[in-house]
Amino acid sequence: SEPVRVALPVVAHGSGDGAGGLLPSSALAAAWQPATQGAPAPPRLRIAWLGVKNETVSSVCSSAEDVQYYCEWYRALRDSPEVDLSVTDLLNPDDTPRTGPLSADAILLPHHCTVNVPRLPVCFVKVRSDDPPLVVMLNKMFEGVRAKMSTLHRHRQQVALIVAATPTLRQYEQSSGVRAAFLPYGVSPRFGIHANASMEYTHDLGFTGGYQRFNPRYPMRGQAFSRNNTNRMRERGVRIFAPNHMLKAEEYIRAIATSKLWFATSEVGEHASTRFYEVLFSGRCMLVCNRDLAAYAPLGFVEGKHMAMFGSPQEFEAKVYYYLSHEEERMTMVRNAREFVLSHHMWKHRAAEFVASVRLALANRSLANQRRLRRR
Repeated sequence: SEPVRVALPVVAHGSGDGAGGLLPSSALAAAWQPATQGAPAPPRLRIAWLGVKNETVSSVCSSAEDVQYYCEWYRALRDSPEVDLSVTDLLNPDDTPRTGPLSADAILLPHHCTVNVPRLPVCFVKVRSDDPPLVVMLNKMFEGVRAKMSTLHRHRQQVALIVAATPTLRQYEQSSGVRAAFLPYGVSPRFGIHANASMEYTHDLGFTGGYQRFNPRYPMRGQAFSRNNTNRMRERGVRIFAPNHMLKAEEYIRAIATSKLWFATSEVGEHASTRFYEVLFSGRCMLVCNRDLAAYAPLGFVEGKHMAMFGSPQEFEAKVYYYLSHEEERMTMVRNAREFVLSHHMWKHRAAEFVASVRLALANRSLANQRRLRRR
């Protein structure tokens, strides 16, 4: 299939030091241009995905039924026509240390490397000084942000790019000394399998986070989905689906497809979770979320056109009643959201954006190195 072309705006992010130094936008624009129609496509980007011994991504994500974002990212890059993806533990086949650099354009330190503070330094241990540049995918940055940024700062000479699902990247760039790129989550086509199916709505409102509704990471959730609120809505005839356990992938997909409305909130760090895209793409229900414009505006979503939003528990309850009684408005938003996600927010789009960001970062690094050589 044809690559998904992404024309990224080239923005000057200021100055940095070491390999993470950032060049003016004019220099970047001259060094990298997206492929245009009729122009030859650039060579496939050779990415080495860093695995961990006995936890290789190919084994962890061997089931096609797995819809964890870690596995979806792996499949998106594996299937991209612009990427040659390999998995490495940075050792020789006999588990002995390498004596030369890895053959790749970049080494990807994926989400498992930033899942907690101790894990990130471990991922750097087997990286050689002459290895290709590193690209680091930040996991959900709930805890240990300062410690993780400190580790990245110590290795900034080797890290060409960090990518994160939050649009508020300035603090990451300033504390790590490395260029950062906004790379939100996406959605698998599997979440649309019931979009055009004639399925009965068995619930009016669904929510799969009920077993941890009072998690402090989601301050609005516990208030809006409190037992008092849900009991009151049930008394008024609202059929609520809120299991007290995690669902398997197919159970989760079916639950969304058989609910008219789905409750979700943004997460700490102003980022839209994977559930956000999954619900909007389902074609069967509308996402009701807290009004966090810092999380949703950069994604192109508009309140009232693609989703309903709320800013308080009282407004949440009022929106539930309103959209349950105004089906035409609800379904118009459902259609708008599904079409927008299909054209902008599938995992194939994320893979194309990732490739474009990495190419830009590598060009920036190459130009910075050339500039240092000229100054000698």
